[in-house]
Parts: sequence; C-alpha cells; structure tokens
Amino acid sequence: MQGMLQPVFDFARMPVWKYDFAPHDVGIYPYCLGQYYAVKSDASKQLDLEVWDWKKQTSLPFYHQFPETVEIYDMNKQMPVEESGNMLIVSYLTALYTKDTAILRANFDLLSKWAGFLVEHGLVPCNQLCTDDFSGHLDKNANLAIKAIIGIKAYAMIAEMLGKEETAKECLEIARDYAKKWMELYFNGEHSLLALDEEGTFSLKYNLAVDDLIGEPLFARDFKERELDHYLTKKNRYGIPLDSRNTYTKTDWLLWVACLTENKEKRKEVIGMVHAFLCETADRVPFSDWIDTVTGEHLVFRNRTVQGGLFMPILVDNRKK
Repeated sequence: MQGMLQPVFDFARMPVWKYDFAPHDVGIYPYCLGQYYAVKSDASKQLDLEVWDWKKQTSLPFYHQFPETVEIYDMNKQMPVEESGNMLIVSYLTALYTKDTAILRANFDLLSKWAGFLVEHGLVPCNQLCTDDFSGHLDKNANLAIKAIIGIKAYAMIAEMLGKEETAKECLEIARDYAKKWMELYFNGEHSLLALDEEGTFSLKYNLAVDDLIGEPLFARDFKERELDHYLTKKNRYGIPLDSRNTYTKTDWLLWVACLTENKEKRKEVIGMVHAFLCETADRVPFSDWIDTVTGEHLVFRNRTVQGGLFMPILVDNRKK
C-alpha cells in the first residue's frame, strides 16, 4: 500500500497539480506519467507538442512535467472529495497496520491540505464525480459526504499518531459534529436518502463500513442495522441496486454493506446474492464488480483489483477483535 500511495503524493507535489484536493490517478499502467483520467482532449493546443494520440499508451506525453501555467485537466472529471477521503483513509490504515509512520510524517502537509478541503467541502459535496456515479454526476451526494467525514476522522487519527494532539482533538470534534449534522441532513427518520432533499430515494452507504476500522465509530450501530434492513427491501435476485436510479450494483460494495450488520443471517443474505450471481450468470467472465441485479449480466468491468474489497468483512471483524 505504501508503494501505491507514494506516487500519488509525488505527483501531487508537481507544478501541474495545483489543486487543493488529491488526484484521481497518476497515470495508466504500466506508466506513471501523471493524471491521465481527466486530461482534456484538446490539451495539446496549449502546448507546442505534437502527440500522435493523447489516449494511446504508446505515445503519452509526460503529464507530470508540464508547467503550472497549463490547464490540461477537465475539472468535470475530477473526484475531489472522493480521492481526498481515500488518501487520508488509506494512509492512516496503512500506518496503523504496518506501525510505520514515515510516509505520514513526510506528507503531513499534503494530508493536512486534503483534510482542510474535506472540512470545507465535504459535508454537502457540490455536483461532482465519484466512484459510484455510473448514472452520472450527483449533487449533494449523501454517501460521498460519509467518505468526507470518515476522511476527516482518519486525519485526526493521523495527527494523533504523529503527536499533534491539538490538531487531532480539533479534527475529531469536527468529524463528530459532521456525523450528527449528516443525520439531520440525509436521514428522514426511516432511512437515508441518495442526496440532500431527494425524498423517495435511497443509496447504499457502503462507506459506513470504514467507520468501524478507524477509531471509535461516528455513526451508531442501530442506524447501520436499520440502513441494511431498508436495503434488503430493495433487493433483487443478484444483489441490491447501488441506488434508486438503476438496477445495477457493485459486488465489492455489497460485501462492504454486509459489514453494516452484526447479524450473521442478514450478512449471509447479502453475500448469498453475490454467490447467486457467480453461480448463475450467463456471462462467464473473470469476476465482475459491476453487475445488473435483475439479469445477472456483467457490465463492462471484469477481473479488476477493486475486488480486493470483497474481503472487507474479514478486515472489519478482525479489527473489532
């Protein structure tokens, strides 16, 4: 994990990356030439460069070496809250399990900047991309707000690890306060909403699974249990839809959702849907993480490393011990 984190920290220090949030990526395998995902199609017009094809690995320019003066990135394709939260969470968990804080000390300035971004923009995220918006961008995304809140808590734990007690205390209080405000904003008394003021909607709050990995949980156990109970009323043969906009889901995040309960039978019910997909899908492809819950068809993705998320229940159970 340290090997995956370090290139992100390195790229975030390059002049071309002049933003207050973490980058989505540092290139496409096997190259680390700087963020690739959000490069504008007409980026070459700003530079005296002739590139055969800006989307071909064989001819990619060195994005990370571009000067601060260029604007090669499309902000509409960035994931500001998502990736800032991810970097804070994964950085903390990596240090927690390895007992090695060197990467935290070396990059505390960046972690602080990203935490500050989440404090300012995380509770009610503006219209932006995130990893489960297969139905398009979403404004005031409730699940994304949870990622931000837990990211702030992770930063507090990082500060505590490094002996910065005042910073740790201050940010932990912010995270706790935001968690209470989240319940006021996104919970209607029965279940949480897809986004602020979007009555009649729902979405899988899989980010809640991480809450149990980082210090004392911010969100109550009974709330998580109630959430899963509501999700189960929306289930189809091969899973629970990601949200009320479509019938598809993510198999890895279904296993994250299974962590919201301590009831073994309910957990088995969620896992059983993924098992049914594996046994019955007509698409005999390497384990897909994006599937249709009604038809059992896989949707584009196959054999991706995100499937490491399937082991979340084991990680959460071991952490509780």
